[in-house]
Amino acid sequence: KSHRITERDKKITAYHEAGHAVVIYHLPTHDPVHQITIVPRGQAAGMTINRPQEDKGHVSRQELCETLCTLLGGRAAEEVVLHTMTNGASQDIQEATNIARNMVAMFGMSDEFGFVAFETVSNQYLGGDASLACSPETQARMDQKVTQLVEEQHQKALNILKENEGKLHELADYLYQHETITGQEFMDILERKALPEQE
Repeated sequence: KSHRITERDKKITAYHEAGHAVVIYHLPTHDPVHQITIVPRGQAAGMTINRPQEDKGHVSRQELCETLCTLLGGRAAEEVVLHTMTNGASQDIQEATNIARNMVAMFGMSDEFGFVAFETVSNQYLGGDASLACSPETQARMDQKVTQLVEEQHQKALNILKENEGKLHELADYLYQHETITGQEFMDILERKALPEQE
């Protein structure tokens, strides 16, 4: 409680979370936004919560790619609006990297490597240790594929936010003022027409 959030940090967090939410809205398979907050919780400066409408036992390649895009929406918003990068996206980037690596190394979702699992998890019920069973050359190619996969979705997030920059500003401003907003408030902002400019 003694930690005071600066106005600059609050603004960055508002744009970061607005970036996640605007990207989610424009992805066809993603679950709807339930709540957005810029009130710090633990290590997180803010949070965008989207809840699944149904339990999914299987997740498609498209859904995983859209998850990557959503995770990178916060960093993309910082770049589009603030022309900077902050360490606030570190957890998002780690999670996106892990998902992309699993897609390539475990899920057989890469055209280049086909249906081969190069990474195995031992003792998965005890925390699990992942180990790669491939040559250093193959591992280097996999690293390139993971990087490419993440960068493609980062670029997609950038494009979405550039095309919807007006709504990004509107949502971030509203979030900055109210700090926590509901999914319905979010939808109202995204789906209403822009207010006419005052003469």
